Amino acid sequence: MAVFISLHNGKTLRNLRNIIRYNTNDKKGINNKDNPRLIGVHSNVGDCESVLDTEQYQNLMDDFALNIEANSMLKTNKRQKYIYEHSTISFEMEDDEKLGMKKATALALEIAKKANPNGAPQMLWPQIDTDKNKLHFHLVRGLHDENGKYQKKSNDFHEMNSFLQKIEKKHNLVLTGKNNPDNYIWKTLKNGKKKKTYFPKINDNSKVSKNKNIDIKIKIDDEGRIKYIKKINGAINKAENQREIKENKKERIKLNADNKVAEINQENTELKKPVKYNAFQKVGNFLGTTFLVNETTKKYKDRTLLDEKVKSNEIKIKKVYKKKEKNTGILDKDLSTIENHLTKLDEIIDEKKNDTDKEKQVLAEKIAKDKEFTDFRDIINNAYRSSTNAETFLQTLNEHNIETCVSYRKNSGGISFNALNNDISMAGGKVNSYLTFGKIKKNDPDLFALLTGETGFGEITLTNRNNVNNNINIEVINKNYKQKINDDGSTSIFYNKKDAEKYPHNHNLKINADKNKISFGQFSNNHDIKLAYDLAKKEKWTNAKSDNKELIQKSMAIAFAENKEDLFFFQTKEPTLKFEELKNIIGDNLLSKDNLIKLYDNNLVVESDKKEVLVFIKNQLKEHKEDITTINSMLADNHSLKECIEKNEKIEKQKEEQKTINEQKLKVIDKRSNLKNDQISEPKPKRAKSSRNRI
Repeated sequence: MAVFISLHNGKTLRNLRNIIRYNTNDKKGINNKDNPRLIGVHSNVGDCESVLDTEQYQNLMDDFALNIEANSMLKTNKRQKYIYEHSTISFEMEDDEKLGMKKATALALEIAKKANPNGAPQMLWPQIDTDKNKLHFHLVRGLHDENGKYQKKSNDFHEMNSFLQKIEKKHNLVLTGKNNPDNYIWKTLKNGKKKKTYFPKINDNSKVSKNKNIDIKIKIDDEGRIKYIKKINGAINKAENQREIKENKKERIKLNADNKVAEINQENTELKKPVKYNAFQKVGNFLGTTFLVNETTKKYKDRTLLDEKVKSNEIKIKKVYKKKEKNTGILDKDLSTIENHLTKLDEIIDEKKNDTDKEKQVLAEKIAKDKEFTDFRDIINNAYRSSTNAETFLQTLNEHNIETCVSYRKNSGGISFNALNNDISMAGGKVNSYLTFGKIKKNDPDLFALLTGETGFGEITLTNRNNVNNNINIEVINKNYKQKINDDGSTSIFYNKKDAEKYPHNHNLKINADKNKISFGQFSNNHDIKLAYDLAKKEKWTNAKSDNKELIQKSMAIAFAENKEDLFFFQTKEPTLKFEELKNIIGDNLLSKDNLIKLYDNNLVVESDKKEVLVFIKNQLKEHKEDITTINSMLADNHSLKECIEKNEKIEKQKEEQKTINEQKLKVIDKRSNLKNDQISEPKPKRAKSSRNRI
């Protein structure tokens, strides 16, 4: 890693001499062998064999200062007010050790030549920090050559940075900037293509105490080889490792002793139990004659032997404890020695830090004060590095209650990040040099389009049947929001606590001029989605669709909670919804036939879940008392579910009509039957006899 830092530019000869003195003297006094802050000098105005040769060194410094002054007097432009530049050049410790003193100095001179192309007077001091013990080089160069030509340019920084990148590759140094692959991230564009983007990591060591590496000691041998040694920290680590080993050994000794004693005590417990004999042990055989053993005498002999064994075991226990105390005592002495050694190391560190305690305290207070800002900055950086696209970046910020705002200036604009739960606000350039208005516009057009309102954080297209003659009054729908009519005829809707004038693109909702598209802002939540639903229903907009499946899922859940018939008021433009995701919205609710028809006929779920959806629909239709046999038959013939249900309804209607006809026929039959029965039950009147033949 090669680093070139321009510290400052000077205007006067007096300031130049002060810088020479600063780079010559040690912080505690004149440079000397015991405290070699300055380890050499390289100049293009003369030679100096040793910086310890006071007279020779002073003559060189005088010549250097006079050359710079003389050249500056030849300038032709009065606006060239600076006469010198003070810079530093350094490499990574790993690079120092690899290069060695000779190569590191040669490389520093090569970098100095690039910074000083016209050969103006320059001085290069190789130095070692008194507080860091880190090799680096101070460069002071005049800004006018011997002809008075001014060599400072506005793009010096970019030229030097590009040169250092080439140096790293050429000399196989630690890679930084655009050379370092870790400084690149991948973003997914709107068209699905992936783009490799340069986005540098934050330097974690940007705000650290100067004494962070106080235990590092640099060693440069006679041949110029460089070695960095972590002196005190290494000794501390070694002592702490030894302490851990000793403590573990002490615990093992204690554990082994306790286990041994437990085994002996267990054996003694068994030995102290009464002696018992079985029938076979009581009878002995001697020369073929069986006789009864004297049981009392035998028991006495066995008991005596057992008691002696118990006493022997008790002596063993004492020896085990004695050995344990001896070994742990030795380890305790070793541990005490280690603790004393660690205490001395701490005292050494404290002694070395005494000179910078005040500086450390001020720095610590500043770091503590800035920690909140540092954490805020890191959240934004990490969110951008880990996000695959613009939307996920802003969603991550939203989860941390951070909003991104755009403000316009005369010829450009500004990006700022604001915390919603406190007063922290940070400009994009302070977060990362690649999060400025210009860099985002150039490197991340998708994010720029979202932030400037060119595209929405999520969009829903609708069918407007009012022919754009509807005027929106959002406060009537929800008093927590306000609206602003834009120059293009669109309407931006803001949460009423937002500053719509200062951040006109930080809207919650935006309705286009044709009133057929609702765009959601970067910090949209369920309240905003509910507002979009209420607005669409009030204005009688229909056919709400979006490519954003997550947005549609949230919208469906809100619509279903408000009115179960509005489950599919919001739909994805393509069937990307999974059946499991739909089930999470509707739960165990029974859907209406109309919603079931929309679900099946409009292909609202992914192709792979259609069979599962069909089973679900049939089970739902059974609960609606539909004839599944007819539906199965018609679906097999590629009829729509609407046709199936209409067919069933037609059949049911015909059945009802036939039933009515049958009932009417029965009534007629019953009526006739009743009339006939009435006639049978009444006696027929007797017919009078004819009198025609009578005389």
